[in-house]
Amino acid sequence: MSDAEQITAALREISDTPLDPVPAAVFTGLPFYGVGLRDLERVAKRWLREHSDATARQVLELADELWLRA
Repeated sequence: MSDAEQITAALREISDTPLDPVPAAVFTGLPFYGVGLRDLERVAKRWLREHSDATARQVLELADELWLRA
């Protein structure tokens, strides 16, 4: 499982049901899963601990992959 798949799975565990209706500030036709900031930070910090040697390029590639999954 890729890092992006693992992060996506962790976020879906936190909030597995799309919000309906989608908040007005979210301009997308995609399902929106409400995950709180503290939960997002916890998932991100866990990834950083597990990948403390990640380069800026690797982090940006992960961000791009996560963005495409949205």
